[in-house]
This record gives sequence, structure tokens and C-alpha cells, in this order.
Amino acid sequence: MKKFILFSAPTAFFLTLLNIVSAQNTQLAGMDFENWSQNYYNVMFPSNCYWENQPTSFWANSNAATTIVNDFCCERTSDCNSGSYAAHLETKSIFGVPAAGNLFTGTFVADGFNSQALRGVPFTDKPKSIKGYYKYTPANYNNGSATVPDTCAIYAILSYWDGMQRVEIARAEMYSANIASSYTLFDLDFIYYSNTTPDTVSVVFASSKYGDLFEGGIGSTLMIDDVEFVYPVGYAEDNTFSKVWNDGENWIFSFRTNADRSIFLYDVSGRLIYKKSTSELNHKTSSDFLNHGIFLYKIVEGEKTFSGKLVK
Repeated sequence: MKKFILFSAPTAFFLTLLNIVSAQNTQLAGMDFENWSQNYYNVMFPSNCYWENQPTSFWANSNAATTIVNDFCCERTSDCNSGSYAAHLETKSIFGVPAAGNLFTGTFVADGFNSQALRGVPFTDKPKSIKGYYKYTPANYNNGSATVPDTCAIYAILSYWDGMQRVEIARAEMYSANIASSYTLFDLDFIYYSNTTPDTVSVVFASSKYGDLFEGGIGSTLMIDDVEFVYPVGYAEDNTFSKVWNDGENWIFSFRTNADRSIFLYDVSGRLIYKKSTSELNHKTSSDFLNHGIFLYKIVEGEKTFSGKLVK
């Protein structure tokens, strides 16, 4: 298992990252684990490959770190809860060291034993819980003082960048050493520590909780399928503003419903620099006229008001 750190840099926003379902509540693309691709990583050995859950702009694993042995801890499996496929995570011995199977939102930087998992993708909603289905078969291992069963890790963290560091807002988590021989529901409530709006979500699945310490039972196997965020009743109706993001040239304000609303943009001195009335689901305004710095936005929709900060 490689060294993992929480994504700790200002997050860029991408058009394809968020998938709005029919209920208008935000889900992450690829949480059904139905779409996988094979990465053929070596032209000298054209049959060698490893699995990647799609889209890779969202999901990553540590498979790229073990290409030298052509043995991988995250794979696609047809042993699924529904549909055709699920994620199969297995703790294996790589150069005699336990390497946990893992799958997470973010990116992975392969560099041998110095590899890093940069966890987190853009996300601005506040779900009530995260749920899905899992199977787990733990293997025993010696933790230095006793032989113990392995423990899987399933968790999600909401956070935001305050300009200096990443601050955790909420967490939903489960760690279990129990055998789950058939697909079993997990439904984990987010515990919120702050009312601040997040800008990032980190979702993590691992076959060994202490894999980052090179501990785990060889052969521990975690299957994951059909994951989704659960929102409070009426969340989409009460939170008609979804997010604002930059495509490199424009600020795009995204909404869940068509409604009459006004968008105001201010500089840090409070001077109004932009005002527009719109009913579009995605309102676009050029950012070319703005100097680099911090700006404040306010959206007024009937009796509702949404506000936040933009950084260019």
C-alpha cells in the first residue's frame, strides 16, 4: 500500500465531473462501477494491462505502482450486486510488503514506495449519507503484538480549501473486520462539524484499513457496488443553486431548476462589478474582464439567497 494524503491544493472545476440524476441531486459519475477500461501500460509487453474504473477524471487506484510485477490490487469483477460489474479490491504481497486494494476519488501519482494518492474531486453539495453494497473476506495478519483479523475501510470526507489548508466539514465512515459473504448494505450518515459549503469530496474504499502503514492480511478482499449519495427530502428544491465553476475562460453558474434569479458579482471592497438576471440552468459570464484576486457572488431567487467566493 502506498502513502496516501488528502488532496490539499485549490480544486479546479471540470464540466464532466458531476452527474445530475433525475431527482436533481448530485451524484458522482462511476459510482455504479459498470464502466471500466484496461490500461495497456507497456508496449514491450502488449498483453499486460490493469483495470481502471471510469471516468478516470474521478476515480483512481494504485495499480500504476505495481506494473513492475504485473500484479494488481484493484480489478473489475462480474461478482456484483446488480448490473454487470463491481469493484474487486484485494490485499496482496508486493515485494514481500502488504499492498491494500484501494479505489478512491482523485488521482494517483506512481513513484514506487513514495507513491501518493491525491484524494478529492470537486463537489459542493451536502448529502445526508452515502450508501452502497459490499462483500468482505478478511484475512488474519500479525500486527506486531498479536494475530488479528484485517479490517476494511469505507469512508467519505467533505472538505473545503480555506486558502491555506484543507478543512474537513463532514465525514461518513465504516471500518469492519466482520465477514460479509453476500452483498450487504452500508448506509453511513455524514457527521457535520461545520455549515460551510464544501468544494471537495473524497470517497475511499480499501481492503485493509492500515494499508498505508504496510499492514494487512494477504488475501483480504473487499467488493464494492451500487454506491450513491442520499439527500434530505426536498434538498434539491431548497438548494436550487448547484455550483459555480470556471472552464478556463468563463464563470459558469449552474442551477438545478429554471427560475427567475439575479446574479451579482462584487470585488473585495464591496463594489458591484457585474449584475445579470437569468432563468438559465447554466449561466455563463466571461472572466476575462476580472483581474486576478478574490471576488464575492450573491444570487437572489425569490426569498432565497446564495453567496460565496470566487478566486481567479
